[in-house]
Amino acid sequence: MTVAITGTGFTGASSVTFNNTAASYSVTDDSDISATVPHGATSGTIAVTTPGGTATSSSAFIVTAAPPPPHVMVIVAENRDYGGLIGNAYAPYVNSLASTYASATSWYAVEHNSPTDYLDLISGSDQGLPNGVPYSATTLMDELHANAISWKAYIESMPSSCYTRASTDDGLYDPAHNPFHYFTNYTTNAGGWCSSANAATEGILPYPGSSGLLAALAGSNAPNFVFVTPNDCDNMHSDSNTGSPCAGLTNRQLMQAGDTWLMNNIGPVFNSAWFAQNGVVIITWDEGTTNLGCCGLTAPGGHIPTVVVTPYNKGRGAFTGTGDHYGTLAAIEKLYNVPLLAG
Repeated sequence: MTVAITGTGFTGASSVTFNNTAASYSVTDDSDISATVPHGATSGTIAVTTPGGTATSSSAFIVTAAPPPPHVMVIVAENRDYGGLIGNAYAPYVNSLASTYASATSWYAVEHNSPTDYLDLISGSDQGLPNGVPYSATTLMDELHANAISWKAYIESMPSSCYTRASTDDGLYDPAHNPFHYFTNYTTNAGGWCSSANAATEGILPYPGSSGLLAALAGSNAPNFVFVTPNDCDNMHSDSNTGSPCAGLTNRQLMQAGDTWLMNNIGPVFNSAWFAQNGVVIITWDEGTTNLGCCGLTAPGGHIPTVVVTPYNKGRGAFTGTGDHYGTLAAIEKLYNVPLLAG
C-alpha cells in the first residue's frame, strides 16, 4: 500500500517510519513523499527524518491488515573496487543504474576473502571460517523461514539443488561463492533448505536463466526474497580452468561480460509485476581491491560498489551514508521486520 505524506522541508529526507518500522519511500518534492507501508508495521504515528530534524504526524496511521512482505533481490558479483567500476565506460549498464537510481558511495566489504564476505552478508558473521564447518548459526534464511517469508537462492552453473561437491570441471560453479553450503540446513533431508517439503517456499537452486527467473517471479509461489550469484565468467571474477569460455578474457573483458549479464538477466526483472510490488534490487560486490574500510573493522575488504534499485528511488543518485555488508544485511532484515543478526 502506498501512502502520500505531505508537509514541508522534505528535501534530503533520510528515513520514513510507520510506528518505528522503516519504510521505502520517494521524495516527490519539498512538500510531498510517497511511502510504502512496510511489512510488519502496526498502527501509530509516521515519522520523517530530514536534515532539519524528525517530524512526527499529529495523528496515528491505522493499519487494518498486514501488508505483504516486500520483494527483495540481492545479486553478488566479484572483486571490483568502487573507483574501478563506477564511472568506468566498460560497465555502462551498472553505471546507468547507479546514476538513475541509488548508488552507495561509501560502502565497504567487511574483509578480504570471498567466502567470508558472503557469510557476513547472510549471517552477520564469518562464523570463524574455515573452522567449525558446518555451522548451526542462525542465518537470514532461517529468520525468513521462521516468519513464513518465502525465499530462493539461485546459483549459476551449480549442477543441482544443494549441490555438495567441489567446483565443476570448467570452474564456472565455485562453492566459495555459495555461502549456504557452510550451514547444517544445506541439505535435502527433512527440515533442510532443499527438502521436498519446503520446495514451494525456499531452496538453493541452479540459476534457471533469465526466462526461468522471470517465470519463478511470476509464479503462484513467487519468492519474496531472492539471492543470486552469477558464475565465475559472469560475476566479473575470472575462470582459468580448461574449457571455461572466459579463460582467456582480460580484466576489462570480464567487467564487460559481467555488465552485460546484469543487463540481460536482471534488467528484465525491473519490468516485472514482482518488482512493481514493493521491489528492491541490490547489486553489490563481495570485496574491493584495496584495504579501505569503515565502521571499526580491523581488516576491511575494500571500497565496493553497491547499487539499489526500487520503483521509488529513481533520481536518488548518490547515497553518501557509510556502511558495509553488515549494513546491507541489516537493511534487508528491517524490511522484513526480523531481528538483526549483526546487532
